[in-house]
Amino acid sequence: MKIRFKNKHTVYFSNHPILITACMLVVIVMIALALALQKEILIIDGTKETDVVTYKNTVDDVLKQSKISLNPKDRIWPSLEDKIEDGTKISIKRAVPVKVVADGKSMSFLSAEDTVADVLDAEDISYGKEDIIDPEPDTIVSDNMEIRIVRVMEKEITEKQKIAYSKDVKEAPDLEKGAEKVLQNGRDGEKLLKIKIKYEDGVEKSREVVDEEILKPAINTLIAVGTLNSKLTSRGEMIRFKKMLTMRATCYTDNVACTGKTGGNTATGTKPRRNSNGSKWSTVAVDPKVIPLGTKLYVEGYGYGIAEDVGGAVKGNKIDLFFTDGTKEYENWGRRKVRVYILE
Repeated sequence: MKIRFKNKHTVYFSNHPILITACMLVVIVMIALALALQKEILIIDGTKETDVVTYKNTVDDVLKQSKISLNPKDRIWPSLEDKIEDGTKISIKRAVPVKVVADGKSMSFLSAEDTVADVLDAEDISYGKEDIIDPEPDTIVSDNMEIRIVRVMEKEITEKQKIAYSKDVKEAPDLEKGAEKVLQNGRDGEKLLKIKIKYEDGVEKSREVVDEEILKPAINTLIAVGTLNSKLTSRGEMIRFKKMLTMRATCYTDNVACTGKTGGNTATGTKPRRNSNGSKWSTVAVDPKVIPLGTKLYVEGYGYGIAEDVGGAVKGNKIDLFFTDGTKEYENWGRRKVRVYILE
């Protein structure tokens, strides 16, 4: 029976070659159509790449075929609804745990954003341009990243501040050395400061004076300080002097041996004298480059003198003291070092 059926169909198709050709064409068309509908897709899931052959039409269908599930925060390109074609690449960026600490609170969530700034924008976390973001807003997001936001606020205040007066000192040549006299009493001033205060998370971090206005200037105390030197002489007299010099003192008289002549006047036209006629002033020969002529002096061991003479040997730090010829003090003086006080 089977042989008869087979032979019958063989005879049938042998007698109808056109039908055989048509059947073959149908098979070829179906194969071609199947091949045309088949797509080769590359799925990139993080660092993992998978090649998929599919007849599906959308990204979502391909993921379901491949049994790939997504977290709501995962990002995918193209979108799930997009149509696919042969050679399509599907990229999946998995969301990672991220923690944001701000305003005294801690928030943890998953995020597939690229940068810190993107995370904050996506989660609708606002921040000001002065706020401190750590790490920086352009930092690439990493797994288990902690982002801290420090709220920065600046406030300006005004504040009155005392301007303390100081003490100015003025030399007073008519006062004894070391003596002081108040010429003007001091008074504090006052100024108005504009201060910028910076707060970080409500804690003051810095203060900066950005402007100031003098409301009342300070008046300094003015004190005169004496510069006049004084000395008590061996006779109990108080002398006031501007300067003291240590000098080599010699002596001379108006005899021929000292001056080469008898009598004569000094370089200033006076008669040389040794505190005569009730005067306490004696004649002293000096180097005018050191002690100007006419200067009043006090010489220790000699007494008061006036620089009114010069001498060829009296140069530099040397003076020549006039004595009356033949006196004992002249004979005993000789040559010695003395303190010479330049009187006021």
